[in-house]
Order: sequence, then structure tokens, then C-alpha cells
Amino acid sequence: MALTENTIVQNIAVNNLNEIEVCRLNRIMRDETVIQQRPHYDVYPPGSDISHEDLRVQTIALTIWTDAVIAAYQAQMAAQRV
Repeated sequence: MALTENTIVQNIAVNNLNEIEVCRLNRIMRDETVIQQRPHYDVYPPGSDISHEDLRVQTIALTIWTDAVIAAYQAQMAAQRV
């Protein structure tokens, strides 16, 4: 009965601000049975460094984070700070 821990990407979504939301499940397993799991969420705004992320997240970012999208997001965030 060995205990192991692993993490899987459960969901990747893009919200209305073009931020990428990643939900992972951190799981503790006994043999092949999940005995505990906890979600962990990360949100990446347009232009974020995602080089460490899952390849699927990187592919989505390369597709949707155009220069225009990044500039619009930065302008929107700057306007909210004023």
C-alpha cells in the first residue's frame, strides 16, 4: 500500500478578460485509489510568463494573446487603477 501524490490539470478556461484560468487537482493516492484531492487554481493575465505551464495552456496563450489583446488588457487594468 504505497502512498503517492500527483497533480493533474482538470480544467483550462478563458474568461471575459482573456485571462487563462487553470484548475489542477492535487491528489493523494493509495495504490490506484484516490484517497484525497484538492483543487488549486491559477489565473494568468494576458502577457504573463507561462513557460513553466502545461503545453495546452501555452498553446491557448499563443493563440489568444495577440499584441492587441495584451495592449487592451493592460489599458483596461491601468484605467481601473485611476
